[in-house]
Amino acid sequence: HQMATKGKRHRVPARSTGGFEVHRSFAACFCNGIADEPDVLLHHLARLEQAYRSRLSPDHAADASLSFRLEDGRVAVLERLTNLFDAQWRKQHLHPECAKAVSRALSGPNPQGQCWKGWRLSGFGETQVSGPRAAIVHAPAIIRAFREMWGTEVVFEAVPRTILRPPHGSALAGHIDSGSLLDMYLACQRLLFVGASSPVDWAREHGCQALVHWQGARPSRAASRNGAHTCGLSQLTTVRYLVLLSMLHPDHLHVAVPPPKALDSRAASLLKRQGEACVDPHAVTVESAAELARLLPCASDPSVARFIVKGGPIFAPFFDPCVLDALNEALRFLEQGEHPKAGGATAQWIEALRSSRKLEQLRAECCKQSERDQLSPVVAVPMCPPADSEKEELPICISWLRGWPHMARPGGLRLTFVPGMQPLPRSVKALQHYETERRRSLGRCMLMALGEYEQIRAHPEYKRPIAGGAVHSHPEQEEQMHRDYDRRAYASLTELFRFESLTRQMNVTAVQQLGASFIDI
Repeated sequence: HQMATKGKRHRVPARSTGGFEVHRSFAACFCNGIADEPDVLLHHLARLEQAYRSRLSPDHAADASLSFRLEDGRVAVLERLTNLFDAQWRKQHLHPECAKAVSRALSGPNPQGQCWKGWRLSGFGETQVSGPRAAIVHAPAIIRAFREMWGTEVVFEAVPRTILRPPHGSALAGHIDSGSLLDMYLACQRLLFVGASSPVDWAREHGCQALVHWQGARPSRAASRNGAHTCGLSQLTTVRYLVLLSMLHPDHLHVAVPPPKALDSRAASLLKRQGEACVDPHAVTVESAAELARLLPCASDPSVARFIVKGGPIFAPFFDPCVLDALNEALRFLEQGEHPKAGGATAQWIEALRSSRKLEQLRAECCKQSERDQLSPVVAVPMCPPADSEKEELPICISWLRGWPHMARPGGLRLTFVPGMQPLPRSVKALQHYETERRRSLGRCMLMALGEYEQIRAHPEYKRPIAGGAVHSHPEQEEQMHRDYDRRAYASLTELFRFESLTRQMNVTAVQQLGASFIDI
């Protein structure tokens, strides 16, 4: 199977960017056309309860008071799980030895270092399902929702997968995926240089991240601090993101930005990997070799390391109130000419920009934007549509620009599907990456449905973790869960074949729109 690469850059007119017009860096909507299906959550929990019981002693496993009580229905199950995951509740209602056994059984063995082996508060380990039935069967409705949000056609980069956060799930701090802060800094500069500053420009050049919150993270609880909502930065545009990254840049680090607590361990491998080509099809790819080489000698400085490391989430204080206050103060100067307090942290940062000969260009880009748009200050808000009592039980589709800041509030329980979709990219090369991963991930799902685990283990591509990486998913662990426990959460082979046909045709159509063609597909 090969894809022709002629016609690398054919512009396809984009429609409205939908929800991106409201928040700029993210969008959210209800997924219409899907009725509430309470059994979906219960099917996912059934396999987890079996894994949980397998880690209890025979006496504890037979104790009905320690079960999830799935037969009582979704509402009762949610209350039950909330109690089991609550350390205080366990302490008050269970014998000490029993409380410890339940905690260990929920978390799994060595959860801190191997979170794919359990269901822990900060990960989703064995909850991983490649090809969850709900996301596969309802793909047409999910496609319609994301097509409207993105304002462009949808293509597929991978088979859907799951994130199932437990009750009392911990917060996920502000971070970016898919590259380094340096990569995002240079990507912003490049797009602004060619006049491509809209959200759809970034989406089609670098892609998006997307989630379907099937259960939990409801709009009616948007004001709650523990609703497990995914949050983004509203009113953050490409040029404003460049300002924020400039505040984190080691050449002109803003005093308001808290320094890292420790040196990122990934900094040690940067010299070894220098010059290696990026092979991650889900990464934001820019030419960064020259800037990286310039900064590498200072990689022992935690602030420099934070800016240049990649390979997994990059945590930074994007959502800290002091950082957002400083960002908005800087924007008032860059966009409106309102000078900050003389001698203050932002005034010092502006002078550092001036000394680096970056101030005038950044100010010019900010002024251009302020002439086009009336923007309010950048604020952190949950990614969810406005509350609607008639749609409260519908799945919620959210998407943010790939490589942009996001975080998750604590709380739960939340069942989320990663739909494996992307907006139509500008280049055929990007679509080639998507199509390769689509085939690989679907091929592995089909072999699992057939019980051909040995073929997966022996295949050089199928044995690699699915998109999302080894932190949360190991093929051998998913094999065990699929082989030994309840399979109702998975799509059937027939449903997978229908999904394969649908997604292949969508990618074929996309390639034709880009002026290329599939060969022997």
